[in-house]
Amino acid sequence: MRNNMIVANQPHDVAIEMVHASGWLVAHNTVLLLDPAPGLTWGMEARFSDSQGTFAYNLTNLDIWHDRDGAQGTLNGNNTNAQSNWFVNVATGDLHLVAAATAVIDHAAPLPQVSDDFDGHGRPVGAVPDIGADEYGSVPFEPTAWIYLPLISKGP
Repeated sequence: MRNNMIVANQPHDVAIEMVHASGWLVAHNTVLLLDPAPGLTWGMEARFSDSQGTFAYNLTNLDIWHDRDGAQGTLNGNNTNAQSNWFVNVATGDLHLVAAATAVIDHAAPLPQVSDDFDGHGRPVGAVPDIGADEYGSVPFEPTAWIYLPLISKGP
């Protein structure tokens, strides 16, 4: 599971959960949970003893529980201290990085399994990849041509 942007503003307990799974890699995801449910609330978690894999270079505002109920998850380079001002517009779900996100820009190591970002842009743009789903500084896609089609609306 890679390059996902997830923002939730309703009560919740976890955004990415690996349960009874093995050999997984959860890498370069960005998760913001804005209204965590009281009690057991995590950005990501692995659960049960037959779950084994790696959480690598994910960006979230909550902890990652890598060994719940005997799971054998490993942690590699995640940042669990995401701040709302690190993103373009949290309210609309735009979790692309802004320059203020210095704690995660150029702070990951290359992973052969994740050579691009959320938008399909190559990693890295800077010296090394960024933590999370977006690679800061990548050029947004701009179409070079437009096609206009007629809109036909049929009444009831």
